[in-house]
Amino acid sequence: MAYPPARVAKLADARDLKSRVLNGTCGFDSRPGHHPTHSFSISWAAVRARAPSANFPFLVKRSTGETNYHASQKIEVGSDNLDSITLAMGRGVSISGRVQLSGTGTVRFERMSLQLLSHDDPSTRAWTQVKKDGTFQITDVSDGTFAILVNGLEENWYLKSLRLGAEDLLAKGLEVVRGESSGTIQVVVSNDGAELAGSVTQDDKPMIGAKVRITPDPETRFNRFRSGTAFTDQSGRFSLIGLAPGQYRVIAKGSGQDQGGAISSDPKSVSLSEHDHKTIDLTVASPQTP
Repeated sequence: MAYPPARVAKLADARDLKSRVLNGTCGFDSRPGHHPTHSFSISWAAVRARAPSANFPFLVKRSTGETNYHASQKIEVGSDNLDSITLAMGRGVSISGRVQLSGTGTVRFERMSLQLLSHDDPSTRAWTQVKKDGTFQITDVSDGTFAILVNGLEENWYLKSLRLGAEDLLAKGLEVVRGESSGTIQVVVSNDGAELAGSVTQDDKPMIGAKVRITPDPETRFNRFRSGTAFTDQSGRFSLIGLAPGQYRVIAKGSGQDQGGAISSDPKSVSLSEHDHKTIDLTVASPQTP
């Protein structure tokens, strides 16, 4: 079954329609010859709160046993009225891929898993376990743009690259469009990562239990899983291993200072390459007395 691209629907300005309700129907094929239809309604109060004047996705999901059905359509809040919409539901796409190694050493692929995280709808997720030969398949993936999280990497291993053909999925994420062939995702993991060690001080003394946070610079929703955290020991020292090459931002906070306004060090930038062993020193300012 082919699925045409969802048309753009214009809804009357939600700022003037906060008491209205949008009604509609969605139908799907759960078995040959059977086309059940379900009704739904949306309170404009919710639309107004989320997007008084903007484009946003409209998503419908339904599960029947182990099969998931999806429908989506972009909604544009504009000057024209639209009292109802009809959505045709269908199964999501299947995405296949393979995990490959770079560098020396071996890993147990079956301990690894992949998770797709949607930016448009945080509740939309997909997950699969990697097979012993490194292959994987994710089924019933709905339309959207996804960040890909690789779980179960062994110590010192990191995600080196994530590509779909020529597309860098670490830069732009995975865009899923129903009815289009997605190709094969190539996941490359490596144990040629970098190490960053250092110290945290306050008033020229080692700071015990300080939280050191390293994040990609710039950090995006597609690469933020490359962030890392370490805590300083009794000598005020810390170590972060298995870091992917790239540009990072490093900052330290005192223990228990996770709330806004906490005292922290000035952020420092560091550039890492494969096999790097770099050091960095961070200084946390002293608390201001009233």
